[in-house]
Amino acid sequence: MIDHKVTIRDRIVSTDSREIVQDSNEADRIILDLDSDWDGLDEVYIVLGKGDEKLVAPYDPEDLPTFPAELTGKLGPLAFSVVGMKGETIQITRRADRLFRIVPRGDVIE
Repeated sequence: MIDHKVTIRDRIVSTDSREIVQDSNEADRIILDLDSDWDGLDEVYIVLGKGDEKLVAPYDPEDLPTFPAELTGKLGPLAFSVVGMKGETIQITRRADRLFRIVPRGDVIE
């Protein structure tokens, strides 16, 4: 399992590892490190998207979200957002269109 730590400080989103190998199936996890802007929110969601495929999942540090196979099949950038909710209202959101990148897998040896 590879962990991708996403840090948000002063509205800037960065990660320590941006490459995800093509066709990975729930082999890479997302860990959020959020600044104090996110304190006191009721719920935090991650949003991943590639083409018509999209994943919206609540963030739970005890059950870290993974990148599903349907989003890692095609090479190129993977859109990423974090949304914070207070009740039913969006309080804060940050987006990084090209934070992650799907890279080619190795060849299968037969």
